[in-house]
Amino acid sequence: AAATSLAEAERARADWLGALAWGRPTVELEWERFPDLDGLQGYDAWGLRVNVPLPFGGGGAFERDAAQARALALEVRADAAVRATVARLAVLDAREKAGEASLEALDAFADTVVLAERSLEEQYLLGELGYVGLLDGLDRLARMQQSRIDAQREIAMARLERLWLMGGAPWVERAQQHEEVE
Repeated sequence: AAATSLAEAERARADWLGALAWGRPTVELEWERFPDLDGLQGYDAWGLRVNVPLPFGGGGAFERDAAQARALALEVRADAAVRATVARLAVLDAREKAGEASLEALDAFADTVVLAERSLEEQYLLGELGYVGLLDGLDRLARMQQSRIDAQREIAMARLERLWLMGGAPWVERAQQHEEVE
């Protein structure tokens, strides 16, 4: 948003400098009253002056061209920010979909985790499984649960960053227009 508004301000400045590159045209109308003095009759004096600037010299054109170049650079920067936002939104969508797919796959085993924990404990108590085997099985189940938590975190982080981008970047509307055009 800042880059866009800066580009608009610089474009307006370039237009203003272009209009006034060699000066402002002016028209002056003057009236002056001379009073009576030592027997001489007073009179009214009128004057008209028209100032038309002529486009000689390169100073004004140089300022105008420099302002237009700055405006163009700021517009390119704003466009790059829009494209970066569009690309970031696409990455966030992919992260969220990957997290949802991972979570869906892990949810299929969520019900069996409790059953597997009980089974491991019972096998240990019956002597069918050693202490290291119990710890290994419980560690694998804990990693599965951690994977599920990581998938939920990934989804939440992608959604949070998308919300931040949408609320913190007013150029998102412009980014969506770019997606429609391309």
